[in-house]
Amino acid sequence: MRKQAYLSFNAQGGTAYRITVASASTNSMGSLQLRVTPGGQLDTTPPQVLVTSPLSGITVTTNLITVSGVAADLAPNVTGSQRSACWP
Repeated sequence: MRKQAYLSFNAQGGTAYRITVASASTNSMGSLQLRVTPGGQLDTTPPQVLVTSPLSGITVTTNLITVSGVAADLAPNVTGSQRSACWP
């Protein structure tokens, strides 16, 4: 599983900051989500995830499946799971 990158610093009002992002490969593409939380704390506790469908170990014969489940954000830094995503 890929580890999520993060950046945490004490920003000062009236100061411009530049955040640079690089890839290990020049051919890589992806997306970047920047969330600014004034006074926030880094949430290093991963959410608890339960996949309810498909069942574990199932074999599928099509190239399209629907994945269902639930996720919960646990203490100590409860920030609220707002979105879940799957990567191949």
